[in-house]
Amino acid sequence: MISVTATVKSSYEATPGKTIGIYAAVLISHGIVNTFGVHVLRYLNNTSIALHSLGITAIAIAVLAKAPTHQSAKFVFATFYDGTGDPGWSVRASPAYVACCGALMSQYTLTGFDASAHLSEETRKASWSAPIGVISSVGFSSLFGFFVLISFLFSIQDFSRTLGLADDSIGQPVLQIFVDVFGADGAVVLMCLILICVWQ
Repeated sequence: MISVTATVKSSYEATPGKTIGIYAAVLISHGIVNTFGVHVLRYLNNTSIALHSLGITAIAIAVLAKAPTHQSAKFVFATFYDGTGDPGWSVRASPAYVACCGALMSQYTLTGFDASAHLSEETRKASWSAPIGVISSVGFSSLFGFFVLISFLFSIQDFSRTLGLADDSIGQPVLQIFVDVFGADGAVVLMCLILICVWQ
């Protein structure tokens, strides 16, 4: 995501070496952050909750509000596109299978589930609060994720360019929607917010 975002405003070209370098930098930054005690990490967790809930909701609302045109409900809910290869999984399995796999995208993050499971030994009444944390994090992630996906789908400006099929497409659907709606500068700002959320 960092590499693709860098290509929007510059002549940056991703290479395997640069990608490994970015990956190493992210891992090192996570290692440094995780050397701090739990009492310091709680502030990072609280910030993460605010960014993931308020920040992503604000992005979804802004995309809907700023989009020059909106797709129809028929396009969003009735258009079927199988981009899983040739022949696609809709042929090899069924269209319902592809639709169900696509619906899993609404659970855009399961980090809350992961954190709830790992921190269960540090919570009060862990036998009760840890399972509630796991279940609620998956539920809230699904709810927020579904809202975000629906807002992006309604805000698609050019379907083929968003899918990366056009010559002038960026190759990353969310970034393409941001560029089409907010321009290059706004797209980079919003992607940086998403990158911070992913990093946390």
